[in-house]
Amino acid sequence: MNKCVYQIRLPQDQDVEAFVKFMREEYFPAVDRGPTRVGAVTGLVLLQRLDEHSEGSGADDAHEFFLQVDWSGLPGCRDSYVSDEEVLRKFESFGARVKSLGYYAEYGEVEV
Repeated sequence: MNKCVYQIRLPQDQDVEAFVKFMREEYFPAVDRGPTRVGAVTGLVLLQRLDEHSEGSGADDAHEFFLQVDWSGLPGCRDSYVSDEEVLRKFESFGARVKSLGYYAEYGEVEV
C-alpha cells in the first residue's frame, strides 16, 4: 500500500470544527474511488494536530491537519482526488494552504 501525505493549514480565523465536518461529510464522500488506468484511492485519513507541547508548536496548531490518501497504483501523488467542482470550491473557501509532503510506501502494520 502506498500513501500520499498532505499538510493542510487553515487561516486562524477559520472554523476548525466546520472544516472537519466538511471533510468528513462532503469531501471524503466526493473522492473518486473508482479504479483508473493509474490506480485507485483505497482509504483516507484526516489527522488534526493537537499537541501544544511539541517542538515548533505555535498558537495555530489546531489549524494544522494532515491528509493521508491510501493509493494502489503508480507512484506519485495527485493534485486533487475530487472532480466535483462544488466540493472543490467549498474546500477553497476555507482558505486552506495545501502542501504535498510526499509519497510513502507502507511496509507493515501492527495492531496491539
